[in-house]
Order: sequence, then structure tokens, then C-alpha cells
Amino acid sequence: MKEKVIFDTNFLYNKKATSFFGNKDELIQFEEVADIVIPEIVIEELKSKYARSFKQEKEKFFKTLLPNLIEHNTNDVIVDSKIKEIIDKETISYKVIRLENFDVLPEMKRLALEKLPPFEPSDGTDKGFKDTYIYFTILEYLQNITDKYVFVCVKDKRFKKAFDNHDNIYAIESYQEFLDNRIAQFQGSYFLEKLEENLGFKVEASQVKNFWHNIDDNKNVFIKVEDEEYIVEEDSGEIVSSSKPELYKSNIEQLVLSGNFETTHSTIEQLLPFVNYFSDEDILKIFNASFSNEQIKWIIEDEDVKEFIGTLYKAKSELVENDVADFLKENFL
Repeated sequence: MKEKVIFDTNFLYNKKATSFFGNKDELIQFEEVADIVIPEIVIEELKSKYARSFKQEKEKFFKTLLPNLIEHNTNDVIVDSKIKEIIDKETISYKVIRLENFDVLPEMKRLALEKLPPFEPSDGTDKGFKDTYIYFTILEYLQNITDKYVFVCVKDKRFKKAFDNHDNIYAIESYQEFLDNRIAQFQGSYFLEKLEENLGFKVEASQVKNFWHNIDDNKNVFIKVEDEEYIVEEDSGEIVSSSKPELYKSNIEQLVLSGNFETTHSTIEQLLPFVNYFSDEDILKIFNASFSNEQIKWIIEDEDVKEFIGTLYKAKSELVENDVADFLKENFL
């Protein structure tokens, strides 16, 4: 299961209004490894911002290019059409969440009166209502999903402070900060103790280097201690199994470069116990080889080959594209 990242308006707003979402390069990076979640009020605020921008552009057009035009309609039809156009063209996949339980309104009132985050601390302003609405939308969302934590991508410092007392909400400002905090979940004392129990030696937080989702949607945690590398499979905070990349990496290369059918069959047999430890890079190598290496391609229908590659494809079909994707889809769907 991918991490969920919830986005605030300031991160998503595109000042040029050339697309519905801004920060496209970072969003694409997020989309590759996480589920993008957006509160309904953020979508509505983006629409309002773009509507104001489009109306201003239209007013400027009439004032500068058509000064003799006495009456013109600057309102809804063209602006709504333009907003719909940029929404329809948006390529980022996202889920919209809504606040359903308005019993939180008294708590919103308390935060506003006491000037607590996300509300601004200074008197004379009630700035922060929209952020507070998002805040309670996120808290409600967390109650309705099985995820133990979520990320919130927000640039406003006061808004970020509202999440300080929530251990299951990571407030971030960028994709790099997301990456840094993702691995932090495996660098705490609880998980490090679990690692010591499983591996038989003490692991330092800095030795936990990376993690990815395997074909069972569990998390594989990559650990490097001096020159030794380990992969630990984790599910809901508990260690399921562990292995070392050196036990199977050379066999993946052997399969990719297989020069005959016998090598293909025997190498697959050796790799089978380790499929849960494969990274996306490992799996993509195997997918590409299944198309480009005729010693694999010609026997793709053999029972052991079909089961091995089919298992990987069922879990990670999104890794491939073009001719490789067509070939695998033809054989495994």
C-alpha cells in the first residue's frame, strides 16, 4: 500500500493557470510512489483563484484591445469553460476527500477564539479558517482509512504547527522532505529493536537507507552495515522475513543474460525463494529481458516461466510500457 500525501492549496496553485495543478515536476515524482489526496475545499479554492485570474485577463482584454465596447459579459460562461478545460486536461491522478462530520464546528470555534494553529495568533484577524477546515478534513480522513500515518504537503508555517501533536501526520514542504520522512518511520527505536532481534546485531538509524513496496505490498527495508547489505520485509510494523541481496542479485543478472533454455529454467528455480525481496529495478530488468532475450521469450508459456514472470507482472504491471507492456499484457492478462 502506497503512502498517502495530502496537499494544500499553496503547493498546488499554478500562478500562470496553464494547468490545474502547479509544481508539476514534484507532483509527478509524488505520483510515482504515493497516492495523491486533495481536500475538497482545496479544489474549490483553486477554482476560485483561477476564476479571478481569468476574469482579470478578460477585463484587461476588453479595456486595452476593445476600448470602444460599452457592454461585455465578464462573468460565468467563458470563465467556467476555461476552468473545466484545465481540469479535464489535468494528468495527475488524485482522490478528493470531504469533511462529512460537522460536529467539529465547536472545536473550530475554540481554536479561532484562542488563536491556536492553524489560526493566526494576532488579534484583528480570523485568517486560518480554510486551513482549519482542511485540518479537520484530514483528521476525519485518518479515522476512516487503515493507514497508520499520512503526509501533508503544506508550505504555511502556522498550518504546519497544527500537526505538531499528531504523531501519525507528517507535515512536509517538498518531495525531498517526503523522502526524508518516509525512511524516518524505520529509524525509530521500536523498529531498530525489531531489527536487532531479527538480524542478531544492533542497527543504527543511519544504516537504514531506503525502502520500497514489494509484490505483496509489504515494505522492504534496505539496510547497509559497513559493506554488508540486508533487506527486511515489514508488514504493519512487524518484521516478516529478511535476506541479503548477494543471495539473488547475481542470479537476476544470470537470468537477464541467459543463453539457453536450461539456464533460464534453472535460474528461475533459484530465484523463486527471493521474489519478495526484488526491487522495482530488479523486476523491470526481468520484464525487459522477457521481451528482449529470446531464451526467455520463446518459453514464456512454460509453466515455471509463466508462473514466475506472471506473479511479478500481476503485482507490478505499471513498471512497463510500449512493446514490453504489450507483450506482457498479451501473455498474462
